[in-house]
Amino acid sequence: MLAATSTRGLPARRVVTPVLLALIFLVSLPAVTARIYASDEVLYFSFLRSVWFDHDLSFENEYQWFYDHGVSSTPGFHETYLERTTETGLRINFGTIGCALLWAPFYAVGDLVARGLHAAGRNVAVDGYSRPYVAASHACHTKCRVAFSARHRFGWRCLAMANAYAEASSTRSASRRPSPAARAAR
Repeated sequence: MLAATSTRGLPARRVVTPVLLALIFLVSLPAVTARIYASDEVLYFSFLRSVWFDHDLSFENEYQWFYDHGVSSTPGFHETYLERTTETGLRINFGTIGCALLWAPFYAVGDLVARGLHAAGRNVAVDGYSRPYVAASHACHTKCRVAFSARHRFGWRCLAMANAYAEASSTRSASRRPSPAARAAR
């Protein structure tokens, strides 16, 4: 019996699997947590936001925003990232630019969504910090982490299951984390 083939002569399974995974990715996007929690995420996100909006690698305004909004409001964060400077006088960033580069296409989509919603009269800030930007970055981070590890270890077949698991665990862990206001009240 001959295997079904696509129009390009590839087995149908090789064509359908990536399309199915792309659909699962798109359908699961609403489950992505759209908040930044820890200093590592702040460092990675600051690279992206600073290059995208400020066209520089000065992170002071990003760090100040995260500090003022309670995302990273510890004295240690303030001392390390808002008081210390590099030899060039800029704020320190111990993160790498790799995540920012990986997130950039998704961030661009978030920017388009934010601008579209803002133009349509919705109360969405076009500042790089609002929900469309963070959700797009988190979607990329979660999906890529799961995709790379699942594909490497198990192949394409388990990718859909791993993706579903990552979404479920991301949503569960986010619901257990206290809000920035709750952390500040401690």
